[in-house]
Amino acid sequence: MYQLNFNKRDTTGFYQEKLSYFQYPGSDNVVVKQLRDMMARFSIIQKLILTSGCILLVAGCCRWGGGGGNWGMHKRSYAIPEVYPLGSVNRAHYHTMESNAEAVDFIINRNEFVENSAELTTNGKDHILEIGARMRSAPYPVIVERSDNNYAPELDAYRRQLIARILTDLGNQDADQRTIVSTPYGRSLNSREAEIDYYRFISTRGGLGGGFGGGGGGGGGFGGGGGGGGVGF
Repeated sequence: MYQLNFNKRDTTGFYQEKLSYFQYPGSDNVVVKQLRDMMARFSIIQKLILTSGCILLVAGCCRWGGGGGNWGMHKRSYAIPEVYPLGSVNRAHYHTMESNAEAVDFIINRNEFVENSAELTTNGKDHILEIGARMRSAPYPVIVERSDNNYAPELDAYRRQLIARILTDLGNQDADQRTIVSTPYGRSLNSREAEIDYYRFISTRGGLGGGFGGGGGGGGGFGGGGGGGGVGF
C-alpha cells in the first residue's frame, strides 16, 4: 500500500505538506524513481518557459537599431510626426488671412482719386501717407486700381507715376519698382451692393434684431416683393 508521510510544521511555523516517499511492497521503489524523474523533467520545462518569457519581455522593450544592426533601447524619435500638433493647421490659415489683409492695405482704389484725374482725395492723401510709413517694413506691392475695363490706360499710367513719385519723396527708394497698375485682389462692390452691405452691418451691430433684410426695394435681403421684406429674428 501507499504510505504518505506529512511533516506538520516546518522551521518557519507554517503547515506544509511534504511528500517524502512512496512505498510499494515488492516493487523496489519503482514508483518513487518514476515520480522523481517526472518531477525533474517538469522542473526543466518550467525553467525553459520562464527563460523564454524573460527573453520575450526584454525583446519587447528593445528595438532593432537603424544602420548599425545592434540591439538598443528604444529612443525618442525626432522625425516629423504624422499628426500635426493641435491648432497648427488653423494657425497657418489665420496667418495667411492676416497676410492677405495686410496686402489689401496697399491698394489705392479708384474712389481715392478725384473723378477722371490723378488728384488724390482727402482719404487718398491720408492713405498714401500710411502706405509710405509702412512700406519699408512690408513686402507687398503698391497697387493702383486699374480703370474699369481698362478704358483709360493713359490715366492709369499717370496715376501710377504720381503715386510712385510721392512714395519716393517719403523715403521709399524702391517705390517705382513696387508700384503697379492692376485690379484689386477682391471684386469691388457697386453702389447698390455697398449700400445693402452697409445697412445690413448697421442693423446687426446691436444684436440679432435687425435681421437679414436689406433696405428699400423688392430686392432687399431674402424677402421677396414688399419694400420692407426680409428675414428677421
